[in-house]
Amino acid sequence: MWRFDYIEYILKAIIIAVVIAAVMLLPQLQKMPAGSVQAWEMDFYPGFASARVEPGQQFDYILEMRKDDTLLTGEMTVIFAEIDEEMVEIIVEGYFHDEEIFVTTAASRDNPASVFTGFSSALMTDLDSELSELFMSTFSFAGMMIGFYGEEFALGWELREDEDEEFMDEIMISIPEMRSFAGQEGYLVRLGEDDFILAEFCHNPELVLPLMINFSSFIDENIPVEFEIEEEDWQEAAARVELVGFAEGVEIEADLAGRPTAGRILQEVVDHFRAAGLEVGARSPRFAGMMGAVDGFGLEIAGDEVEIYLFDSAAADENLAGRLVEAAETGIFHFEMMGMDIPVVMNGDIMLTGLEFGGFYTHPEKETIVEVFTGFESRM
Repeated sequence: MWRFDYIEYILKAIIIAVVIAAVMLLPQLQKMPAGSVQAWEMDFYPGFASARVEPGQQFDYILEMRKDDTLLTGEMTVIFAEIDEEMVEIIVEGYFHDEEIFVTTAASRDNPASVFTGFSSALMTDLDSELSELFMSTFSFAGMMIGFYGEEFALGWELREDEDEEFMDEIMISIPEMRSFAGQEGYLVRLGEDDFILAEFCHNPELVLPLMINFSSFIDENIPVEFEIEEEDWQEAAARVELVGFAEGVEIEADLAGRPTAGRILQEVVDHFRAAGLEVGARSPRFAGMMGAVDGFGLEIAGDEVEIYLFDSAAADENLAGRLVEAAETGIFHFEMMGMDIPVVMNGDIMLTGLEFGGFYTHPEKETIVEVFTGFESRM
């Protein structure tokens, strides 16, 4: 039977709109200094401004999703590990149903918004459909709400849609009370009112990840879309994430610390540039998933910015694998989402780009950077 997932449809529309805006802004972001891009990201998600991002923070979650009358469960741990004074590695491990979770990405310690965007992008890009659906309905939903409205959160705060609007005119966002999870207190934020609660999450302004997300999204499959949706048409909660443990100052276990993650491999590249005597500055966020990459970022080298991406050619589909082979052979990568060809330098699964744009820009240290990059060998 066909099922119309109303709220997921809304969220997907919002996410698509944000992605489209990001794609349109990408050329401008690439030309910005790294610090300017980070400032733009914080301006875009001001609700994260109060969050602390510290190496050694560990978040332990239980996961639940009800789908087709089946309850799927799992557990997940998120650890922030130190890369250097500026960056942390986000390590996500656990399981959901019968699938292992292991995802990593890097983010700026001084830019909590980049932690949310990097965390969400990695989870939605790298995980299979059921897990991706779970995280979109929970972490991405809560993260967007926190990013857009978090700086306004206070006990008793509410936001009601314009009553003149036909769309969701009775739904409101409110903070009726405080709740505690794993010893951390936060605002309970609700979407809906009275007994008709569509979603709720708990947010502590000092923590970048939510304490709890409870998402009720499925409409009864027998209700036609064109009919007015009533409260009784909604099923029970479809997805739930709850923090069951939080700690700070956690030491990373030896086996986890030794795993060759994307963040560590790319950090090796950064260290290699520094060791070669090149002046290495700040990083800036990039939409690595749009490239088909596992991870990536902009990096200021010798005063101008380049971009570095890590791919997983062994796990890539036939289309991406073919484009990576072509990039290695020709120095041109077809950026499919943007419909454009970009000049690149490949070193195994690592891509270096941004050294030139058309015929109007060439990095002043291009030859040196390429020579150093092609001489890089990972120790992992």
